[in-house]
Amino acid sequence: LRPDGRPRLIGVEALARWQDADVGWISPGSFVPMAENLGLINDLGLLVWRQSFEQFRQWRQTHPALTLSINISKRQLFASDFFQMIMDDVERFGLDPRSLVLEVTESVALMDVEFAEARLRQLSQAGFTLSIDDFGTGYASLSQLHELPIGELKVDISFVRRVHTDEGLRMA
Repeated sequence: LRPDGRPRLIGVEALARWQDADVGWISPGSFVPMAENLGLINDLGLLVWRQSFEQFRQWRQTHPALTLSINISKRQLFASDFFQMIMDDVERFGLDPRSLVLEVTESVALMDVEFAEARLRQLSQAGFTLSIDDFGTGYASLSQLHELPIGELKVDISFVRRVHTDEGLRMA
């Protein structure tokens, strides 16, 4: 909160959304898996992060402490050119990796733990904050998180929605 009690904007998240002229809004739950299956997720992810970086660069001029969160898919994270591409774009847009949060799902971070850990360490050492998204829906134990350079956990909405119930409160 600001000193006057008003909320202060500290971060934004880039989310892919699709508005079709005939169908209307198409859920990312439909088009993201389709993009993954068709091998287009890297192109979609690249488009999202480049548009996000451009907008974020503009917002940082008036909000220099703002952070941007971006979801990274399994295919993106494991692509051999991913690290160099994101570093090139960060430089191209004049951004600081420390202002960027890269979100991966719990299952992706723990899928091929040795490779994922090496890639996540590479990103962390470059300055990115790493976040585990939808935490609590997969098979991770809290002890596994000690091995990864994770800066934040985003607890899955299914837990958050129940926080006002006795069961949910007990979990929190």
